[in-house]
Amino acid sequence: MIPGDYYVQMVTATIPANFDITQKDVSGNTMDTKDSDFNPATGKSDNTNLTSGENDLTWDMGMYARTLLPIQLLELNSIEKQTRGIHLSWKTLNEQNTLEFEIERKYSNDETWMTIGKTPAAGQSSKELTYAYSDATYAQRDKIYYRIKQVDVDGAFTYTDIKGIELKKNSQVKLDGYPNPVKDLYHLTITGAKDDKVSIDVYDILGRSVSRKTLSIVKGSNYHDLNMGSYTPGTYIVRVSSAEINESMTVVKVD
Repeated sequence: MIPGDYYVQMVTATIPANFDITQKDVSGNTMDTKDSDFNPATGKSDNTNLTSGENDLTWDMGMYARTLLPIQLLELNSIEKQTRGIHLSWKTLNEQNTLEFEIERKYSNDETWMTIGKTPAAGQSSKELTYAYSDATYAQRDKIYYRIKQVDVDGAFTYTDIKGIELKKNSQVKLDGYPNPVKDLYHLTITGAKDDKVSIDVYDILGRSVSRKTLSIVKGSNYHDLNMGSYTPGTYIVRVSSAEINESMTVVKVD
C-alpha cells in the first residue's frame, strides 16, 4: 500500500458497495478515489484520473471491516412463550465497543416499534455470547413481533432479523375489572372454566414485578381486589397465569 494519511468515513455498520476514500501521498498531494472506481472483487481502484501517485491502489478490506464493524454477528435465536412472559434469546460474536441492546416489540396491526427494555452489552468480547430477556408486559394479540437493536458506544446501531410469535386466546379464563383508571382498589373478576390455582402478577410498563399473589379459583366467577393505592401513577399489566392459563390486561393508575 502507498504510504500516507488515509481518511475513511462510514455511516453504517456494514461495508457499502459505494464509498469515497481520500488519500494523500508522501508529498502531501491529494488523490481522490471515487466510489464508482473501486472494484470489490480485486480490492483495487481502477481510477485512471488520480491527481498524483500510482493507479491500482490496493486496500486491505479485511482490516477495514474489522475496524468499522462493532459486532460480527447479531442474531435473534428464539422466541418462546413461558408462564411468566415471552422469553427472547439472541447471540453475538466478536463484540467491539458495544454499549447495549434495546428490545423492540410490535403487534401485528401496529406501524411503529416500541422499546420495551434494555440489556447492557459486553463491550469487548471475542467469544460467542448469548443474551436473554423476558417480556412480561405484552398484551394478548394474534401475533407479536420482536427485534433487537444493538447500540455502539459511538451511537451507531444495527438490528437483528425480525421474528414473530403466534398467540392463541386461552378459553380457560376470562379477565375483567373496574375501575380503569383506578386510584385505590381495582376489583378483578376471574371467570374460570374449571377449578385451578393461579398466580396474579402485576408488572410496571418496564416489565418489573410490582406484586405477586397465589389464588385458588373455582369454576365460574372469582373476585379479587388489588390494592393499587400506593402504586406510582402509570400503566400496569395484570397477568393471571397457571399451567394452562396465561391472560393479561392493562390497568392505568392515577392520583
